[in-house]
Amino acid sequence: MTMEPLALLALAVFLGVYALTTTKVLNKALAAMTGAGLIWIAILAFSPSASPGLPWLKIDWNAVLVLPAMAVFASLLQKTGLGQYLAIRFAKLVHGSPRGLLALGSGAVFVLSFLIGTPAALTLLLPVTFLITAEMSVSVTPFLTAQVVFASTGGLLSPLGGMAPLLISSGLGINYTSYFLTMLPFAAAATLALLVLFPLFWGKRLHVTNERKARVLDFDESKSLHGPRVLVTTLATLGVVTVLFFLSGLWSLGLALPAWLGAAVLLLLTQKESSLAPETAENAFPLFLIGILLVVQGLAQTGLTARWGTWLAHSGSSAASSWAILGVSGLVSAFLDNVPWAAAAVPIFQAAFKSLHHAQWADPQSLRLWVPFVVGSTLGAGATLWGMASSLTLLGPRKNGVTISAGAFARTGFLVLVVQLFVVGLLLTGLYPAR
Repeated sequence: MTMEPLALLALAVFLGVYALTTTKVLNKALAAMTGAGLIWIAILAFSPSASPGLPWLKIDWNAVLVLPAMAVFASLLQKTGLGQYLAIRFAKLVHGSPRGLLALGSGAVFVLSFLIGTPAALTLLLPVTFLITAEMSVSVTPFLTAQVVFASTGGLLSPLGGMAPLLISSGLGINYTSYFLTMLPFAAAATLALLVLFPLFWGKRLHVTNERKARVLDFDESKSLHGPRVLVTTLATLGVVTVLFFLSGLWSLGLALPAWLGAAVLLLLTQKESSLAPETAENAFPLFLIGILLVVQGLAQTGLTARWGTWLAHSGSSAASSWAILGVSGLVSAFLDNVPWAAAAVPIFQAAFKSLHHAQWADPQSLRLWVPFVVGSTLGAGATLWGMASSLTLLGPRKNGVTISAGAFARTGFLVLVVQLFVVGLLLTGLYPAR
């Protein structure tokens, strides 16, 4: 497969942007937008058929616009003190038992990842985890590894669970309900694997003195809440928006419109609580995402993604190929930023489906391609501190005086990932056997 100079340039820029965003040598948004500019200047200069407006028209605005809308919900939940309330309440429910607290905290982050996404769920619960474990004088590492792994697994169930689910589902035209039903058995298998592994990795006895338990039990969870009315309003609005997500496929609404409507209603209902207003500081992540999508559109314009998609269609129909996609996507997401990875996969899958006699995303031969990709990319992101930006930011190397070892985290996370991928791979082979 030979490539002309323009395609080679586009590939080099994409790999360069990927390297810069992963290593953080440059600001991610700056690197992505610069790369997009370089690619499209070259395309417009040497490809007469290209139009200056073409890349903007092909951006997946549904995926881009849903992020700031959901950030409104995440910000209000954090500002109202929901994370602190849950942690203290859980500690009291289990009478200060660290193992019970670990189990309840993991379950909570699993559910929250489904509702508001994995990074937002971790942002909500991880900071208070440090405080509670410090008061109990127990190691924070098992609590953090459990929460990150359970968050990634819960994120499998929703297109909002992570960037791979969002970009793939939106780019391939998979509505919220269809995605949920498709991923449900795989998320259930990954969760079952976690529950079986729970006693092995997180069941070790964590000794807490009665004095330490008493200190935690003396906390007043009601004092951690700031604006209970705002919290109830936020949770109720989030519930309505989630229902609209499930119904969005009936009217082809996408995710952005229900999310923005919900955010607008929420801001209107909570406008009097100025102290709890969501953060309005500029968030560079949408710019980063737009830049990456423009870079990927450059790859598509040169014909590279079409070639790779055709190759994938003719060589990726076997069970071995599904296992390879599952393993490689998990490995890449465990150590690299998976946003460029997932963004580039969308036009490749689109080209592959076209080569498969215009197959749809729900055809078994198509499911054998994109499902293992999403599962591997989502679970892999929670296997190490390098794979998930929110984990790396929140866990350290040092947080609240506690040093978190990336190696120790990875030893547990990576072993869990291997077991989860193996179980999911068996299920995938059974549900969608190769012809």
